[in-house]
Amino acid sequence: MPTLNWIGKEAVINHHDEVPIHTLTHDPNRSFGTENEPLGTGNLLIEGDNLLALKALLPYYAGKVKCIFIDPPYNTGNENWVYNDNVNNPIIQKWLGKTVGKLAEDLSRHDKWLCMMYPRLCLLHQLLRDDGAIFITIDDNEVHHLRILMDEIFGEENFAAQFFWMRTATSPFLSKTVRRKMEPLICYRKSVTKKLSLFGGETEGGDMPLLNEGNALRQVEFPKEAFSRVNLKDGVYKPKDYGRVRLIKEVRVENRAFLSDLVMEGKFKWTQETVTREVKDGTLFLIKSDRFSIRYERQQSQRAKVPSNLITKDECGVGTNEDANKELEKIIGNDKFDYPKPISLVKYLINMVCSENDIVLDSFAGSGTTGHAVLEQNQEDGGNRQFILVELEPKIAREITAIRLQRASEGTTLENNDEQQYEFNIGGINRDTGGTFSYYHVGETFLEKQEIPFSEMAQLLFFKETGTPMSVDIALSLVEGDLPSYSSCTTNEKRQRAFLGSADGVGVYLLNSDDILTEDLIKRLPRHDGMKIIHCGGTQLTEATLKQHGITFRQMPYNLV
Repeated sequence: MPTLNWIGKEAVINHHDEVPIHTLTHDPNRSFGTENEPLGTGNLLIEGDNLLALKALLPYYAGKVKCIFIDPPYNTGNENWVYNDNVNNPIIQKWLGKTVGKLAEDLSRHDKWLCMMYPRLCLLHQLLRDDGAIFITIDDNEVHHLRILMDEIFGEENFAAQFFWMRTATSPFLSKTVRRKMEPLICYRKSVTKKLSLFGGETEGGDMPLLNEGNALRQVEFPKEAFSRVNLKDGVYKPKDYGRVRLIKEVRVENRAFLSDLVMEGKFKWTQETVTREVKDGTLFLIKSDRFSIRYERQQSQRAKVPSNLITKDECGVGTNEDANKELEKIIGNDKFDYPKPISLVKYLINMVCSENDIVLDSFAGSGTTGHAVLEQNQEDGGNRQFILVELEPKIAREITAIRLQRASEGTTLENNDEQQYEFNIGGINRDTGGTFSYYHVGETFLEKQEIPFSEMAQLLFFKETGTPMSVDIALSLVEGDLPSYSSCTTNEKRQRAFLGSADGVGVYLLNSDDILTEDLIKRLPRHDGMKIIHCGGTQLTEATLKQHGITFRQMPYNLV
């Protein structure tokens, strides 16, 4: 497989593994309609460097995200618009200097872009479900590099499609080369071993002809129970030609139903194998006249069509940049994003792969289109999809992304004083359809903190020990609610909370830094029949005794609160 080399690659190729896991700090003042929801549940908007944010999300979401949509910088060299497109954001520049070292001074803008993208794509790969897909919008500046990067990280065999989205209906006439109306949109699956069915909408209902003059003459048998309508008089029909088909075996009709299977010869679209499969899937057949011109009708669940590689308003109902600017102007009074994506585009991609309870992630959130699309789709079909958005720029995250999500959830426009309803009305706060979100900041690393909430450390250690996030039910149980806070619990109450669950038969326990593991303490912990990993401040047990009890001891130096 071809690979891509650039200045700085050696410094970033394993950088995603070297990045320490940071904490995510909840900001209740910027959250909307949520109270004390643990990470791993509900909608999230995270402010901060998406590299750190994505690493921080692993303990809660590794292998759980069904759909990723990102709209990264296109690296056009344009530095004059809101979302700097030249990879020269001060945070990114500082990161490049720290990670790549002196080589950063010699990097071209393409080198910088590749250094920025590589570790982030690696983390996105880890967050994606085995049956999930990632969609990336890009343009001609980096599409060739992006394809090779994705082949290297996701696997060449997991390339699914390259779509072309009509981004504008009025491309500039002053272009020196080509007036670009279409924009590439890359799709990769997580694993070729898991089936990825891309949903491109439904074909129109109604019955369709099964005869086609362009097909070869073939003999096909149709089961008598597969007919929903037989518009024939009662009686016996002899083998002979009936218009375009020939009846091979005699068949009797009573009460508009065949009493035996129908065997005919004609220029059918389908072979016997296809007819058998279609019948198994629920397809029904119709005979409307004594000419035996057979027709078929698929059930609604069968009418899904494969998407076209062209994503346009006419074919898919997907809007353009101009439509997206109107949406932004209407809801937040700001259309300064030069190339925002329309809600309809993200909804179209979500519907390609997502069911009603899936998680959607966007780590280049910008104005928040992805979150808005999830809210709107949930409102339309009663789903409970969740979104995770990450936005680097504090001003954008606080004044645009968060405000947009709040107003979309409330169902009001910028002209709130006039009580004017927003045309993409979400219908107000509704927890069942995801009309709330929690706001987080990327915080310190766990190593930098002296005191850590029990629930955060529990989820982190469970992930580090098992490689999988804690179950949602257990995560929810860690939220204290009406229970006393961990720091105010009695010693016995803390011990009862110590068991975090198990994976592959191994139980994980978490005690505080002042707990010392003894034979007596082991007896007081919740029981687990199997190997155990126990985190606490120290142990008085010998290696032989630990082995006898099937315990792996891990020292835990943090004070839990």
